[in-house]
This record gives sequence, structure tokens and C-alpha cells, in this order.
Amino acid sequence: MSFNVENVSFAYADKAALRAVNLELQPGRFYSILVPNGCGKSTLLDLLIGHLRPGTGRILYKGRQLKDYSRKELAREMALVAQNYSINFSFRVEEIMMMGRYPHIPRFSAPSEQDFALVEQTMDQAGIMEFKDRLITELSGGERQRVVFARALAQDASVLLLDEATSSLDIKHSLGMLGLAARKVRQEKRTVISVFQDINLAAAWGDHCIVMDRGRIAACGPTQDILTEDLIREVFQVENRIRFDEYVQSKQVAFGCSLEL
Repeated sequence: MSFNVENVSFAYADKAALRAVNLELQPGRFYSILVPNGCGKSTLLDLLIGHLRPGTGRILYKGRQLKDYSRKELAREMALVAQNYSINFSFRVEEIMMMGRYPHIPRFSAPSEQDFALVEQTMDQAGIMEFKDRLITELSGGERQRVVFARALAQDASVLLLDEATSSLDIKHSLGMLGLAARKVRQEKRTVISVFQDINLAAAWGDHCIVMDRGRIAACGPTQDILTEDLIREVFQVENRIRFDEYVQSKQVAFGCSLEL
């Protein structure tokens, strides 16, 4: 088991962000998280990666409490791609990529041939080899995001957390990067936990889905089982119709009017 979230709640000052959340997240699965704005998705990811600690309850990773891991241990196990990542220093793209290998490099040691090989392989797979010697500050926002995503893949972690990680990418590169993440799930039994705003992308990529509403888990399970018109209407307050799309081999949602503003 990757994660066991047990009755976890969290609040910022007097504002509750998560309320009594219980989850079991297994390796070898791609989890899509669907959450209306302001309903706890970033808080959940920050708790899972150890940036925050629960107010109540506990989180176990591989049977051990998350709070008992060192920062370096967690960095070997988990990689996060945030929606917005600011890099203001003029590092070359290859240097940025190598930062993903630091958790695996012994202190006072230089990167090994294996580290360089993995970075090269990941840049090639992500289609960013042409940026290798360019400064990260010279790239467009979308190009930078592809580098940051690829760096997380080069980190070679067991768990990849994506916080709307493709929102600044065009559809071609969104599908390409999500495809690389999904390959890690299929071929290497890694765990991907990805927040989406696009329900149809979430349905197409996530074999399991977690739907949150006002800090609670509204539904969790196989995507094809839990994604229903009633659920979308209740959580997102929009009329909708759901059908199975043969082309993408998943449920897809067509939207009508908003129920309220």
C-alpha cells in the first residue's frame, strides 16, 4: 500500500480545509482528483507529500507514519509538479533536470553516469532535448512547465503528485506528459495522484477517481463506477450528461447550464 489516510482533518486558522478524510491509495494506479475551487485539493496534496501535517488523524506511507520520514527520504519516494513553479535563476535546463536526481546522490558526491543517462533519457522522452543547453529563464511558460514535469519524472519516485500540472500546456503536450506519467503506472507500478479541473481529462486518464466537496470525500473508487450525472450535478452544480466514448475508452461529460452562481 502506498498511502493510508486515516480520519485526517486540517484547518487554516479558523477555516476548515479538510474534514475527516479517509483514503487508501494503492500502487499501480492513476488517481484523478476532482475538486471545485477552494475545496481542499492543494491542502490534500501538501499533506500527502509532507509539506503540512494533519491537525487530527494520521497519514501512513508504506505502513509508516509520514511524519517519521526525513525530507530526503520523502524526496526519494515522492515528486510533486505544481501548477505554477517560479524559477528566477539562470540555470541551464540540464542543470534543472539534474536537480531531480539530488535525493539519490550521496552527500558531497557528483552525479553518476547513471544519473546523467536517466536525465538524458527523460529529456528525450519528454521532447525537451532541444532545450538542454538553454537557460530556463529564456523559455516560455509552457516550455518551463514541461521541464519541471520532466524533472519530476527524472526524480524516479514511487509516487508522482500533479497539482493541475498540465493547465499551462497545450493539448498536445498535456497528453504527452500525462502519457509519460501513465506509462510509469502501467510498466513500473508507480502511483500517480493528479488534480484536474477538466473532468473529461480526469476521466480519460484516471483509472480511479477521488471527488472532493467542501473538504470531504464525496466519492472514491474506479472512475467508470463513481462518475455519474448525479454526482457531477451535486458537487459542481452544473447540469450534465455522461456517456461512454468509444474513441477514448472512458466516460465523458457534456455540460449544460450552471445551477447557481
